[in-house]
Amino acid sequence: MTTPLISIPELHELYHTAVHCSLTAQFASANRFSGDFRGVFRGMGMELEDSRPYVPGDDLRHLDWRATARAGRPVTKIFREERQRQVVIVFDRHPGMNFGSRWQRKGSAAISLAALLGFRAFSGHDPLTGVILEQEPTWFHARRHFDSILRFLVTAAAPLPRQLSGTGDERWHHLFQQIAVRLAGNQTVYLLSDFHDFPMPAPAELTQLQRRHTLVAIHVVDAGEAIVPRVGLLRLADPATGRRYVVDSSSPELADRVREKIHDRWNRIERLFHRHAVAYLRLFTHDDIGRRFPEVW
Repeated sequence: MTTPLISIPELHELYHTAVHCSLTAQFASANRFSGDFRGVFRGMGMELEDSRPYVPGDDLRHLDWRATARAGRPVTKIFREERQRQVVIVFDRHPGMNFGSRWQRKGSAAISLAALLGFRAFSGHDPLTGVILEQEPTWFHARRHFDSILRFLVTAAAPLPRQLSGTGDERWHHLFQQIAVRLAGNQTVYLLSDFHDFPMPAPAELTQLQRRHTLVAIHVVDAGEAIVPRVGLLRLADPATGRRYVVDSSSPELADRVREKIHDRWNRIERLFHRHAVAYLRLFTHDDIGRRFPEVW
């Protein structure tokens, strides 16, 4: 499709929804710019909370030398976060996000949630960094300005590309590499995607990032993906190989196989993120996103 994923009037409506949620929420601190509230995430604050074995990527300045000497292996300190949180939204724009059946496209559902998260960050004075994932990640650096957030959302909502070169392994590998280099520790990173080409098993970088940041995987799906329309014989082409097939869509056995395969794929993605201690939410295109929005904040 060549139409944007969302319209400007819809973005304005989502802005008012996010602001309303922010005004009714209970904040831990009256002054969000002070950065002196006691955070719910562990990170690099001033208050020592715990220690754990060192892993590659940890800040060497926070090695606990006494514990290292006792344990005979490197041990790093864990601090209670006492600084302002940065919100990072990764928006996947691969062509499969164009799919939509009865309600809306997966990309439209994802951009609506991205808008709610971005506007909520703005109204709470949290800096926002946007990342658009196509062939390579494109970064919109942390800002508290409304125009910057709107520019990220409008760019993300542009008509999706028809195809991408390369593989999903390469796309996600490059993204995780850049997150490791560009982001200071202990940020909140939302991954909005249908994870159609997400590598299995997960890249090693995912485990390292989970230790340094709070990761939230928003798995956007459409119930129509698991349904085969009964329209008789269908000519299909594999987009990866170009190979063509003829299938009988009226076959009950085919419908059962497709449904089982799609649901198995969804569940495997969920289990993958749970194994890596990544927060996971499955968002259907028919969900009331305004109602589900508080689950991911």
